Amino acid sequence: MKPCIYGPDSHPEGTVICVNGRGLICVSGEWQETDQPCDGEDGVVHHQPAAEPPDRPADKLTKAKP
Repeated sequence: MKPCIYGPDSHPEGTVICVNGRGLICVSGEWQETDQPCDGEDGVVHHQPAAEPPDRPADKLTKAKP
């Protein structure tokens, strides 16, 4: 997943920002229009995806001794 850049800021994929009254969503490192109007200053984040949980090691299975 590639982040998108707006001004000096880097945004993770799935982030929605407002630019010129239109919503833009970050998809694979590129901003794409959402076809939804938005209020606010340019570059204001309207939605940011939840952080992904950290990778965790697979549960280890132990065998009972006979």
